[in-house]
Amino acid sequence: MFERKPLRTDVSAEILGRIIDGRIPSGTRINESHLSLELGISRTPLREAMLCLTTEGTLASDMGRGFRVPHLAGREISDLLATLAVTLPAAVRQGPVNAGDDLKAHLEAGNLIGRARMATDDPGAVCENIYKLLCGFCQESPNDVMKGQCKVLVRKCLRYLFEAHARGWNPEPLLNAMDASLDRLRQGDRLAAADLLGRALRELGTDLAQRFPAEVGGQA
Repeated sequence: MFERKPLRTDVSAEILGRIIDGRIPSGTRINESHLSLELGISRTPLREAMLCLTTEGTLASDMGRGFRVPHLAGREISDLLATLAVTLPAAVRQGPVNAGDDLKAHLEAGNLIGRARMATDDPGAVCENIYKLLCGFCQESPNDVMKGQCKVLVRKCLRYLFEAHARGWNPEPLLNAMDASLDRLRQGDRLAAADLLGRALRELGTDLAQRFPAEVGGQA
């Protein structure tokens, strides 16, 4: 028997995609009536989807005023990546000792890195491949809760990566670090793989934080 995904799952993914690529810009207050008509759905699954995104921190909810997309702020991306620099390496360290080859199989890691490097002028493709790579590292953990937490953090970073790319961010250092980390995994050295990944994410946080205002006040 096939398991059907709730409609809110697809709606959440669509809204998230629009937020990441700027079709719903930072600071926008969501017009639920217009968006439900545009997506061809009722307000109920739309609201369920937006509540899910609010729980993750992608949307903000103001009492009596609906949902809005938070502004991008250097402090937030710095905090996000500082947290991810702890949780993602922990997920890698938790994986089985002999699973180095499995990571390449389920990630197509080499292909993903290659695609990201070839798509330097396409921020959507770059971010999509980086997202898949980071989610693959999440999958190394046998702990479903940790995997879920890591993926939420990665999703929240995506709109920063997309916008930073437009502001001149070069993803090559991050791709090089992930490539090196994957190489250590193939060799069975999980500690080294985790250390490389954590260091790269901390450096990424420092880099991206400088590209956005430290804090954004007066969000309407």
